[in-house]
Amino acid sequence: MFKRKKELPPSYLPRLDGIERSVLLLMRDVDLLRQKISLIKTVENDLKSVDVLTTMMSEVVRRIDLAGVADLPSTCVCESCGCKNDSNA
Repeated sequence: MFKRKKELPPSYLPRLDGIERSVLLLMRDVDLLRQKISLIKTVENDLKSVDVLTTMMSEVVRRIDLAGVADLPSTCVCESCGCKNDSNA
């Protein structure tokens, strides 16, 4: 009626212990890979943001060149600071 529970012979215990350690090491490696994948995704998103900012800055520089603002004198004309520095000097 009741079957006797089979026990593993003692010679199997070192093998099982080694397998358990191997499984734990694999689990750790999988966790490290997941962390690396997460970091890679973060870097990808950052690179996309940099691309967008680069495109925006290029457009701003293009508009400044079209408006001729780059040809303005580089003399400080602000009245609030009173410096009147000329960067050409």
